[in-house]
Amino acid sequence: MDVKWRKINDVHLRDPFIIKDGDGGYIMTGSSTKITIYDSDGVYYYHSNDLENWIGPYLILSKKQLLKSKDFWSPEIYLIGDIYYMIITLSCKGHKRGSYLLSSKNIVSDYKMIGRITPVDKMSLHATLLEEDGEYWITYCHEWKECVNGEMRRVKLLPDFSGIQADTDTLLFKATDNGYKTSTTRLVTDAPYYLRHNKELYIIWSTYDNSRNYLTLMAKSSNGKISGEWEQIAPLIVDDGGHAMVFDDYSGVKHLVYHTPSIKNYITGKVEHPIIRELSYEYGMFGLNNISMSIYKNMLLYAKFEQKLTMCFAKYAREQGLEHLSLSHTEIIVSVNNFKKISMHKAAELVGKTPQTITTLVTKLEMLGYVIILKDTLDRRKSYIVITDLGGEIAIKIEKIYKKLATVLYSDVPNSFKDTHLNTVNLMTASLAADLSKDNN
Repeated sequence: MDVKWRKINDVHLRDPFIIKDGDGGYIMTGSSTKITIYDSDGVYYYHSNDLENWIGPYLILSKKQLLKSKDFWSPEIYLIGDIYYMIITLSCKGHKRGSYLLSSKNIVSDYKMIGRITPVDKMSLHATLLEEDGEYWITYCHEWKECVNGEMRRVKLLPDFSGIQADTDTLLFKATDNGYKTSTTRLVTDAPYYLRHNKELYIIWSTYDNSRNYLTLMAKSSNGKISGEWEQIAPLIVDDGGHAMVFDDYSGVKHLVYHTPSIKNYITGKVEHPIIRELSYEYGMFGLNNISMSIYKNMLLYAKFEQKLTMCFAKYAREQGLEHLSLSHTEIIVSVNNFKKISMHKAAELVGKTPQTITTLVTKLEMLGYVIILKDTLDRRKSYIVITDLGGEIAIKIEKIYKKLATVLYSDVPNSFKDTHLNTVNLMTASLAADLSKDNN
């Protein structure tokens, strides 16, 4: 490819990684491609001063410098002290695919091979680096092609970075541990990257859905350290974007960079390219835009509301000797009359075009803030989608909880307790309604 200026969307690059050059600019590298990910002749970089206009590609490493690997994926560059370290995935003859470490005094040249930093007995890829309490850890993906249910694993680097401490190779989680609608046939773990915020530790990672669209998911450590239990939390990207990492610009604003589509679209001709979006943190969650943050906020508000009511009821039940009563999520019935019933075709119009699959359609509708219920009748021609906005669903559920409290729980309790408790419910409902109203304005 010719060296020239390009807009970010015109850069043909997978697995983007951005690092500041220390002089007011940015270096972006990644898995360089001509047609496919297997035909590149080296590792390249682009340079920018504004994150929108990029000049390149310039060669960092040739195929010969990378142990003549048949392919090379997902380079990451880290500055530790005055040395730059590059992590890259290679497929060397006679060895299982794995990640390797190189070092240089220069951010974009003169890299020397140190060696392999993932276990030799595992087919692995996409290693990333985490510093914790003066020690350095490598987190890598154990290939689903070898272990079926892809794994996210960690291993400690030796103090001199010459290799890894084999007895520290530990499982973090598996592809099926996430709660999102991921692929049931390609159980992939992909592209880990760590993010710290308010003493909490998160890991961003990618996988696929059943339409082979890329997804970017997140997990959170239970103790703020790599040794914690990993809880899968709300996804970041569900519209075919993945292999993400986070960087700070020179003003301290966090950005997420990832590539889309997951593979070249031979119908539209669209090729893999980076996208940079500002990363927000609100209501205890990360998000990329107002729509997603509103959805996450509403989910959180409802979850907290329901939790408070459940705790309040449990306390009352204990005091009254009514432990057999329960207020569970499954008892909250939402009437279909409060939803819109529309055809699949009409639903597709909401996302601007007809998606290839029902799964893609539902995913895109959910991104727009809708709650989806699929109704599959015996006559396939009459299949339809029932939708509502998330705020509306929360309001309906609150109403059902309120009625249950008013009609079931308080039928035979002292008025003083009932009045106090219902006043609390009213205040909570009003507060939630006000917050939802702000989101909709």
